[in-house]
Amino acid sequence: MDVSQASNKRSNTFAWIEILLSTPIPDGRHRIISAILAPYLINVKGIEMSEAESVIENWVEKCDRYEPVKGNIKAFISRSCLEAYRLKKKPKNLSYFKTRHPKLYRDIMNLASSYEISME
Repeated sequence: MDVSQASNKRSNTFAWIEILLSTPIPDGRHRIISAILAPYLINVKGIEMSEAESVIENWVEKCDRYEPVKGNIKAFISRSCLEAYRLKKKPKNLSYFKTRHPKLYRDIMNLASSYEISME
């Protein structure tokens, strides 16, 4: 496999996360932030922590149209980004959500199917 094929495979692997970043969702935001978005932005895309926090905050603002998040979401985002950085966490894959959070898994799968992305 040459470098461009490896790059394409990697981008296909995370295409659903890019769509998730541009799409507001009503539920599961805390889990998505800590298990997917913070690890993806910091350890896959390699962006600075402050920029990752800003990207996630913008996503949360879009999601607030469903229902505002309760509590100090900025502090939660900062902790999630710091933990992802310190532990070098990678984003959870979909099989994790399929077994542990089936409703959130279905929501993500529905989102992907609306963009015609094959995820399994």
